[in-house]
Amino acid sequence: MPILPTPDYKPNLFFLGSHVETLYPYLFRKIDDVGYERQRLELPDGDFIDLDWVKKGADHLLILCHGLEGSSQSQYMKGMTLIANRQDLDVLCINFRSCSGEMNRKLRMYHHGEISDLQFVVNQIVDRDQYRYLSLCGFSLGGNVILKYLGTLGEEAPELIKSAVAVSVPCDLASSSEALDQWYNYLYTRRFMHSLKPKFEYKSQQFPGAINMEMYDQIKTWRQFDDTYTTKVTGFNSASEYYEQGSAK
Repeated sequence: MPILPTPDYKPNLFFLGSHVETLYPYLFRKIDDVGYERQRLELPDGDFIDLDWVKKGADHLLILCHGLEGSSQSQYMKGMTLIANRQDLDVLCINFRSCSGEMNRKLRMYHHGEISDLQFVVNQIVDRDQYRYLSLCGFSLGGNVILKYLGTLGEEAPELIKSAVAVSVPCDLASSSEALDQWYNYLYTRRFMHSLKPKFEYKSQQFPGAINMEMYDQIKTWRQFDDTYTTKVTGFNSASEYYEQGSAK
């Protein structure tokens, strides 16, 4: 699969700066319901993920993967779904574990390097022999998952996959963690931690003794968060091990 060069991007004059480009659509972009049809997919380990489909009877399927604490309801996911539908593509939005509105069954949750669920979904679709073409598109965390999936499988990736796009991807998790800890990214870091807190509280009740929530509000940096909490639901021994093994790079 060739890597295609991208023309230089020139933002609108009103959208100069990454923070404006990030916050404006989050706060003001509104997209109506896109008409998802939900499918619950049982996973080999006894857990599940929820898949949201928009089908037009096409022979080309676009699989979308969301970012950290996103879902099929994220504006960028719904926007890309509508664009793909206008191009007569079927669309499948994967909600990673714990992101569909219902918590998953296992202690294990989703993370940047988790490719087995994506691989299971793709294999299920390939086995159905319903599509002639598959395309993958991931945003942020979801982009890292897609790149790591393709890089890990290499030539063994299904031939049905004809193209892939990764948008705004933290390919190096260690440097991305350092970037989140800069003062100008404080808002994003606190938002992620605030969004994840109820999930970890739920897991601490679901699996008593597995997670200690007493330290949660004392966490100051993203590396501390990954060292203290991410490792508990991913199986890694440390943030450093997670960054090394989870990075698409």
